[in-house]
Amino acid sequence: MKWSNHFLLSSELEKHQASKIIKNSALALNGTSKLEISL
Repeated sequence: MKWSNHFLLSSELEKHQASKIIKNSALALNGTSKLEISL
């Protein structure tokens, strides 16, 4: 039981990290495109 709970928790953390990375890269892309437009 403990092992499966730990596994579930770690996979949830991985999903969270992945969505964070996706959001950050999307923000970075938005920022660069805005900079290019303003130039």
